[in-house]
Parts: sequence; C-alpha cells; structure tokens
Amino acid sequence: MKHIIIDPQVPLALWVLLALLAAALMTWYAVASRGRLPRRRRAIVLGLMSVAVAIPLLVLLNPTWLERIPPPQGKPLLTILIDDSASMASRDGDGSAEKTRYEVACHTAAETAARLGDRYEVRTLLFSDKCRPVSVDELDKTTPQGSITDLAGSIEEALDDDRPQGQAVMLLSDGIHNAGADRRRLVRSVAKAKAMAAPLYVKTIGGQVGVQDLQVSLNLPQELAFVGQEVPVVVKLRQRGSAALHTNLSLTLDGKPLEGEPAEGRRVQLTPDGTCEEVFTITQAEAGLYRYEIHADELPEEVTAVNNRAT
Repeated sequence: MKHIIIDPQVPLALWVLLALLAAALMTWYAVASRGRLPRRRRAIVLGLMSVAVAIPLLVLLNPTWLERIPPPQGKPLLTILIDDSASMASRDGDGSAEKTRYEVACHTAAETAARLGDRYEVRTLLFSDKCRPVSVDELDKTTPQGSITDLAGSIEEALDDDRPQGQAVMLLSDGIHNAGADRRRLVRSVAKAKAMAAPLYVKTIGGQVGVQDLQVSLNLPQELAFVGQEVPVVVKLRQRGSAALHTNLSLTLDGKPLEGEPAEGRRVQLTPDGTCEEVFTITQAEAGLYRYEIHADELPEEVTAVNNRAT
C-alpha cells in the first residue's frame, strides 16, 4: 500500500494563515499590475511568483511518501517472566489464602501461552537473582526459593537483540527491584525495551499480607588481612515483618563455632521491618584461605531460610 501523509513543520493554523496572506498579496499584485505589463509577460510573472510562493508552503506541509513493506517471516516473540523469589510463596495470590502468588503467576502464564500460542512464539523464564528457561508444563513442579528480585536483569535477559518479527515481554511479579542499591538499572532496562519497540506488560500479584523473612548479608564478603590481625566482620540483618524480636546468630569455621563464642550462637535483637548490624572479630595465626559462614536461626512462619546464611 502506497500513500502520502502530511506532517506540517509548523502548526496547521499558522500554515493556513501564511497561505491566505500569500494569496492576498498575489491577488493585490495581479490587480495592481494590470495595464503596466503586456498581458503575456504579466501572466509569466504571475506564474513564476505563484511557484515561488507555493514551494515554501509545500515544504512547510512536509509531505512524505509511504510504502508499506511486508513483515518478515515468522511469529513475533512473547517472553513471559515469572518471579520465583521466596516472597512468591505467600498465600494471598488470589485475594485469599487458597493459592500462593507463584501458583497464580503460573496459571496466568499457562493461560496466556494457550491463548496466544497460535499468534506468538511463547517462551517462559523464571527469575529471581538470575533467569532460567522453563517449559509451561514444568511450572507447577518448581517452587519459589530465590533470595532477591532482579527485575532489571530479567528484562535485559528477555530482550532479543535480533528479532525482526517483533517481540513483547510479560512480567509477573509481586515486588519491586531489590537487586543492588542502584535503581537506575531498572530505568535503563525499561528504556532499552522501549528503544527496541518491545512492549512491556506488567501484572502485579499479591495483596497486603506481610512477608516474614530474615536476610543475612555481609558488607565485605571477602577480606584480605595479615597474620595475627584482628578483622571485624560486619553482619547486616534485615527483617521483613515482625516475626521475632531476637534470633541466634553464629559465625563458624569449617562447621565449628569460633573460640570464645557460644555453641548455640550469639543472641541478637532484631528490628521489625528494619535492619540491624552485629560485629564479629576474627584472626588467624597462619597464612591461608579461610572460609567462614554466618548463620541465623529460622524465624517462625518465615517464607524461606535460603537467605539466612552468608559466607
């Protein structure tokens, strides 16, 4: 299909005003020049002046010739991203306690794949800290256990740089991007999807039920020290919800508690919906590589204990 479209460089009202002024001036000149020039010469002058006025007006209209080309062969790609972080195990996916958020997301993904499978090439990806492909039939056999929700990384992974047929992304999640402190990564990922003309459809799953979870992290997970030097190990505890006021935190080396620390662990006070820090001090008399592990006891009704330890 071929056709011409008009996209004026100036507001259309201004263009009409300029056209009317040009027509009025041409009319005035045609009347004023009557009898001053021979008829033939006058007609040539008026014709040339009309062309000189019409060309700028035509350029301002910015006419463009469009010719539609056939789309490339093949189906467009639809990538369904399903959040499998631990919070998706909360039982408030359908507004009640009957289904988890993950079960609702799997059902939505399967329903979408069945409805659009004849028009799109559908693929499903599970994501938390990283993406991994999974078939629709295997979704019910998996359980959400991820420790973080990396929305930016999942969107980057879902975008195909070489997809002339077109692509779209459907995101099923219950939370915000919490992988790292720099939230601008998510903005850049969304901007990339927009630049690639890949629509991003987001469906938020879950209600207002709070998630009980305790996350253990280290400020410096790898430290270089001298023999005999005392090195502080700063442990950050982040509690979501208010499941407990205290927990036992232990630092072990090869499965054995440090000398001077109780075998049952150090009792630490927790902050509801907040963070707190605890400091251990370690030292070694010989050179080598030593692997320590920080472990916190599982809280009552905690969604997962995967993130209760760090090395």
